[in-house]
Amino acid sequence: MPRTANKSDSEDIFESIFEQKNIDRLTDKLSASISGIVEKQLISNSVINQLTTALESSLIEMIEKTVDAKLKTVNEELISLKKDVTDTKKKSSLLEQQLSKTQEYNESLRDQIEAMERYSRRDNLVITGLPSHSYSGAATTISSNDTADGSDWQAAQTNIETEHNFITLCEAQLGVKLNSSDISVAHKLITKPSGNINSTTGSQSSTAGSPRTMNSTIIVRFTNRRARDAVYSARSKLKGSHIYINEHLTTNTATLFKSARLLVKRKLLQSAFTRNGLLFTRMSGLPTERPKMIRKTSDLPHG
Repeated sequence: MPRTANKSDSEDIFESIFEQKNIDRLTDKLSASISGIVEKQLISNSVINQLTTALESSLIEMIEKTVDAKLKTVNEELISLKKDVTDTKKKSSLLEQQLSKTQEYNESLRDQIEAMERYSRRDNLVITGLPSHSYSGAATTISSNDTADGSDWQAAQTNIETEHNFITLCEAQLGVKLNSSDISVAHKLITKPSGNINSTTGSQSSTAGSPRTMNSTIIVRFTNRRARDAVYSARSKLKGSHIYINEHLTTNTATLFKSARLLVKRKLLQSAFTRNGLLFTRMSGLPTERPKMIRKTSDLPHG
């Protein structure tokens, strides 16, 4: 383009820059520069990505190895724990079996002891409420000179009076004739105050009376079981006299008898009675009902 007379040098430069060939040249250079920068940047990002990937891979591998080691340890501990639990269960099962056998054995021993104790008391009767002065005037007298020990004489005298009182009671009120030879021994028992349950009979004892006529509990051991059973069978004739004849019960049976009598009062049982030292109950008064033998508390009804 021809230069005009009125254009300055700056204007010439500006026009020169914006000539097409110059613009193309500048664009090429700029593109080349930008491409180089971008390539460098891309290369740099690729390296970072590679490093990141490698680091992640190393970290993951390290974590996996650590977790695997921990899991292996935990798994071994669990296996050992399971074994310990299994062994403990086996030992517990054995102990439970041994305990069960021991309990059965102990229960069998208790039953045997109870049976022997009951048998040893089979020939005994316990009489409650017999006044100590009853028929005593007819008792045989023993001189204190007949014994060396005054306490022995007093005990013998008391036993003879007790025996005589009982024999006279049986003849006078029960209609049962006894001889001294039917009785092995008759003596007084120490009893609790009035209103307490007698642990020997399971019945309520009576100690009413003045000091001179105080009622006492006595135990009579028979040599003749038929005589013993005859007296026990006739005990109903003493109804209303405040004199009671009961079997000589074991502690366990006496406790059960007490509970059964309370259930009778509460109308949960029709009747409760003992026979040959064993406790029996009836739920109703039906003649067809067979008495139920009671050996433990769980045999009684609960209400």
